[in-house]
Amino acid sequence: MKAAAARQDSGRFTIQAAIAAVHAESSRFEDTDWPQIVALYDLLLARGDDPVVRMNRAIAVGRAQAPTDGLALLEQLAADPELSRHHPFHIALALFREELGRTEAAVTAWHRALDLVGSTAERRFIEQRLARHEE
Repeated sequence: MKAAAARQDSGRFTIQAAIAAVHAESSRFEDTDWPQIVALYDLLLARGDDPVVRMNRAIAVGRAQAPTDGLALLEQLAADPELSRHHPFHIALALFREELGRTEAAVTAWHRALDLVGSTAERRFIEQRLARHEE
């Protein structure tokens, strides 16, 4: 799958399938081949700019390198109108900020995500994360 994604004529769906395959290969989040995922997102971006793909690449960079690197890339995307209304963007900001001990900024991002989320399960997840900061 990864070789197919790297071909010059590979389409977006092939590359997205390769990203999903890399995620599926790992039994634990920590064992994910994040550098490979970053490379696949680079291939995907070479086929057309997309703010959600840039967001996902930033998250992968934060896992492959350091949370500070991923957070810096996410913060560069904060002015994008599509991402400002995309609750997963704010969840990613909150998670990296928590990891880096930036609690106040994390809480702000959790609240923004909560304002935007529609699903009950995701709402509960965000509320649980916020509750950790209220104790």
